[in-house]
Amino acid sequence: MAKIFYGIIALSLKVKNGIFPEFGHSASLYYIKGLRSYPVYRFCYNYIRWQQFDIQDMKDDLAEQKKQLFLRKDGFTDDDDDDLKVIFSYYYHFETEIIFSLKNIENRLNDPESIPIYSYSKLAYYFIKLNTIMDYDYSICKEIMLNNITEKQEDIDDTNFFEDAIHFYEFESEEEKKQFVDFSEKVSQALSLVENAYKTHNFSYCPKEIEQLCYNVRNNRKKVIACHEFISQFKLNKLLEMILKCSPSELDHFRCMLLAIYREDTRGSFLDADRIFMEDLKSELENALADQSLHLDRILKLQIEYLIHNLTTFIEQFS
Repeated sequence: MAKIFYGIIALSLKVKNGIFPEFGHSASLYYIKGLRSYPVYRFCYNYIRWQQFDIQDMKDDLAEQKKQLFLRKDGFTDDDDDDLKVIFSYYYHFETEIIFSLKNIENRLNDPESIPIYSYSKLAYYFIKLNTIMDYDYSICKEIMLNNITEKQEDIDDTNFFEDAIHFYEFESEEEKKQFVDFSEKVSQALSLVENAYKTHNFSYCPKEIEQLCYNVRNNRKKVIACHEFISQFKLNKLLEMILKCSPSELDHFRCMLLAIYREDTRGSFLDADRIFMEDLKSELENALADQSLHLDRILKLQIEYLIHNLTTFIEQFS
């Protein structure tokens, strides 16, 4: 509640000085320069400016603030957080100051919204540095951070944020690097990419389920691409059998799903296993079209021809 109060004061000071900032149409929060810790909520803004109040708006704004506090990828700096500022510049501080901030961070991690998720990789790096310098045991913090990531995985759009961070850091020894790589692997496991609903091993190869699979994949597109393989996770014989049983609309949904994943240049984005699977599937589909005994519906055959064309394009993108 204190943040709401301070945000209202900050807005009131602006109004007193003759400035009534405009709120973005879709924004739930407005940040006044120099006061990022105390945003102005839309429901407060609407009441102060228009004398309008909607309790649902209040709930939505508070929920959005909680999400932003956890993710805070943009606009967040070390200066916004006294504890992180001490840890990230430990070489300026006495050991007692560092220990004090480390204890604060350990306590604060129990509140997932207290420390931004995208600061975790940097925080882990400095935990490891302080482990080397002053034998700091970061195991408790590590466990809490992994729990937080697991609980909030659906909100995390950049699933490689931890893995990619290794390229930005210098390590004093192989042991330090090994600890960071181990932490990164644990984060990947916490994100549970292999267990999400869009993974193909949860798919029963029933044509009626294609639309839901397509919906899941498109909504989780970044996470699917982050896995670096998709179509090769299907079973070729079952997939071919399903395609031949599809209605034209169901197969169209399947093609749209593949287009959502592979339409852009795939070089370096997907493993070669996907290309090999596409070549095998294309060959099987061409054989099916040539098999007169199948008596395929002519519109379904048209959709299969479209799919073959799509696969040809995707395969070319791999080279």
